[in-house]
Amino acid sequence: MLTLILPVLFLVQDPTVGELIRSLNDDDIVVRRRAADELVVRGKTVEEAVWLALFRAESLEASLAAEEVLSRLGRLDRANRPMRELATGRKPV
Repeated sequence: MLTLILPVLFLVQDPTVGELIRSLNDDDIVVRRRAADELVVRGKTVEEAVWLALFRAESLEASLAAEEVLSRLGRLDRANRPMRELATGRKPV
């Protein structure tokens, strides 16, 4: 019986992609980093959601966290600042 319950508990605790994306905008840097790490682990399956998060970022922290995830997935060259300007509509400071 216990062997059936444990996998269900892990599924319940597994955050959705939307929750992870929202966590990229959290005030706590530890929460942002954990969310970024989890998104990277999930790989290509979350790439589209992370691009949308970058385009719709409500804060600099969320934008940078989304950039980090895409960079770690090999989908964004962080040195390519004009790409960030196009994606976010913000110029770097």
